[in-house]
Amino acid sequence: ANSEIVNVGRGALLDNLDPCTLEAFVFVRSLQAYDMRVLGKNNSGSTVNAVLGIGPAGYFWLNRSRATTLLEYSSQNGVIASGNWYHLIGTWSVANSSGALYVNGWDVGSYLTTVGGAGAITSDTAVDFILGNREGGARSFDGIITYGRVFNMYANSEVAQELYRAPHALLAANRPLYWNGVPLAAVDN
Repeated sequence: ANSEIVNVGRGALLDNLDPCTLEAFVFVRSLQAYDMRVLGKNNSGSTVNAVLGIGPAGYFWLNRSRATTLLEYSSQNGVIASGNWYHLIGTWSVANSSGALYVNGWDVGSYLTTVGGAGAITSDTAVDFILGNREGGARSFDGIITYGRVFNMYANSEVAQELYRAPHALLAANRPLYWNGVPLAAVDN
């Protein structure tokens, strides 16, 4: 993979969030033979996860470690394809054993995996928050992550639509978004 990473580090504002929503606006250059990390907390042994990623068959996924069983949600294969821009949201509530995935403002609809998990949240206070990889550098995202955001809330479909429209409002107001000096005029697929 050909990607840069941003290590945000550790801090109380990013620790043990529940509920939580992870959001990213990405260009997927190519799918890899492993699960690419878009953003979140994921140690090199994958024993602590609070992460959003993209799998080799084009599935989009979310994991959150719990003491007994992992909370995990993944879309069907083929939701994500190389060479496209995507607005991605993964959201969870461990307290309610629930999660959801949204692509370009819409729920992925048909899920491959929906496991609410069991047990208390596994503490992630000793794990850095990283965009584009995980600790240890073994799961690089191949593409561009224009932005990533974290919210201490569970995103329903209405919130997902609002978050998706937010950057597009700049385009509608004739204030285009840029990446390396190139306007991102066509971000919908």
